[in-house]
Amino acid sequence: MDRYSEHDRLRAEEDRLLEQERQRQEELEQNLADDEFDRMAIEVLQAEEECFQNANEELQRHEEEERFYHKDLDLLAIRARYKIISLNSHVTTDVIPHSTTARSRLASASPGVVIQPSLANRENLSFGALPKRGLVIQSD
Repeated sequence: MDRYSEHDRLRAEEDRLLEQERQRQEELEQNLADDEFDRMAIEVLQAEEECFQNANEELQRHEEEERFYHKDLDLLAIRARYKIISLNSHVTTDVIPHSTTARSRLASASPGVVIQPSLANRENLSFGALPKRGLVIQSD
């Protein structure tokens, strides 16, 4: 009987050890599956974060373009108003080519001086620089 009970005890111990090994193997497989699931979830979250960042950057670029577009429109409107004002307020002169005298509605010139509207006004109206007001005074 001892022999039979010893055999049963060994068999029970072997079954217990096999069950523990099976449970450890299941836990290991479950952990591997969980790790794989976690890795896939992290990849999905990273992809979503990248999409969000790209969308956010695109939105910021769009807002910046809109802001600069409105600034450009404002600047163009200011330049147009300034050009109209400067064209309407330039000194008009009665200058005969190669004349030594000029008559102006705003100023009279001394003999030997020709007053002409500055050409710099028209050249500076394009691309960024605000036009400079003034007259060019040339001596004969």
